[in-house]
Amino acid sequence: MGSSRIKNTIRNTFYGVGYNYFNIVGQFLVRTLLIWKLGNEYVGLNSLFSSILSVLNMTELGVGSAMCYSLYKPIVEKDQNMINALVNLYRRLCKLIGGMILAFGLILTPFVDRLIKGDTPVDVNIYILYLVFLFDTVISYFLFSYQTAVIDAFQRNDLQSKILFFSKSMMYIAQALVVLVTCNYWYYIIIMPLSTILENIARAYLVARKFPDVCCKGEVPIEQKREIRKKVLALFGHRLNGTIINSADNIVISVFLGLGMVGIYSNYYYILVAVSAPFGAFYGAVRSSIGNSYIQESVEKNYDLFTNVMFAVRWISAWFSICLLCLYQPFITLWVGRKYLLDISTVSLLALMFYEWRIFECLTVFKDAAGLWWEDRLRPYIACTANLVVNIILVNIWGINGVVASTILTRVLISLPWITRVLFKAVFSRNAIAFYLGYLKNFIISILVGIITFSFCSYVEMSFLGFVIKTIICICLPNACFLIIYGRRKEFRYYVELAKSRINAN
Repeated sequence: MGSSRIKNTIRNTFYGVGYNYFNIVGQFLVRTLLIWKLGNEYVGLNSLFSSILSVLNMTELGVGSAMCYSLYKPIVEKDQNMINALVNLYRRLCKLIGGMILAFGLILTPFVDRLIKGDTPVDVNIYILYLVFLFDTVISYFLFSYQTAVIDAFQRNDLQSKILFFSKSMMYIAQALVVLVTCNYWYYIIIMPLSTILENIARAYLVARKFPDVCCKGEVPIEQKREIRKKVLALFGHRLNGTIINSADNIVISVFLGLGMVGIYSNYYYILVAVSAPFGAFYGAVRSSIGNSYIQESVEKNYDLFTNVMFAVRWISAWFSICLLCLYQPFITLWVGRKYLLDISTVSLLALMFYEWRIFECLTVFKDAAGLWWEDRLRPYIACTANLVVNIILVNIWGINGVVASTILTRVLISLPWITRVLFKAVFSRNAIAFYLGYLKNFIISILVGIITFSFCSYVEMSFLGFVIKTIICICLPNACFLIIYGRRKEFRYYVELAKSRINAN
């Protein structure tokens, strides 16, 4: 079973990373055309309304995560009746959630203009635009979004990647052609919900083909419904916290600094999210395998799994953060021009935010795979409240830097130590001091390697050739340093042996 989990993880990661890089390129090309043909304010509108709908979408309450967790055991036990009953329950819940999001979204409609400081593009009715975004968010709940839990629980995230590759490729091609030929923002926007409908139809077809025994019938026992309800109640706080931290920034920037700054910041944030794509694909691929391992393996083996995964995450997170620090400014300059540059202090904070975000996300994946939402139920409310308060205070004192700093402070001082305590106590049954010491040691090493790499890059001129040279430096120098420092660690040897075994197997 262990080899099966590794196989599923590798396959899902391969397709997930492939799709994410395709998505990065597609978004980048369409975003670039939008800036060049229509202007940065239109990008700001997209980012703002996406953030607003993310806040509304927290009505989902994390039901999908709870249902996916509930499916792990019946899938292992091959209890088809329970699988079908859980899927049937999730379908009904999706329709209920979709109705709630639609109702809350319509109530918010008259107040949309108050979330934008300054002028908006003259050819855009922000109320109609908001309703298009709302429809795009809601439509999946009334179609086949519930089948995503089936794909995830069966450890077949590669299928979801294929579905998204198909639907997104159609969307990006259509949007690019519309922007190039017509320069009409409304044609560009209306393609978005059409793509969502196409995605849901493709998902329904593929799930029916790959899992013919899964259907929506039967009822979940009352006791299990109560357990799911308990997990959902705990997950609401986690959804709220994630939404406030990841989505409220654009809303706060729009209210206090204006739509133009939203557009500039969203360019940087887009790159940060794009660089995060491999992590998202990996976490999505490994989550169900971790849940499966919790059920079948010992505490020691699960802790070894955690240390091996965390070692890789720390290394790659530090490397990517250094790349952001050194390459952000030259890339933005080449992409959209110097007038869209933020200060280097903001770049440094974004690189730091990326690093701690990836570490926190890794901890969250291991916690969520164990279903520890109830044990962690209070943290999200405290963290998101603190983040929102600090966000509003610091944006008035430090501008855009205050928005980024508030996110870093909230995660490092509240969320990371809290979630670590829950995970180590409930899953690994051990003290977390060794983890904190390792975290601090790796953080200091990463800072020093980052300073060295940035110093080397600072001697290279700002040009396309200079960008290529800086990229080569960022690829080679940090990894050479980390290889010297970490090359004798047992976690590094684990990955070397794993690579050898996969090569020999082929």
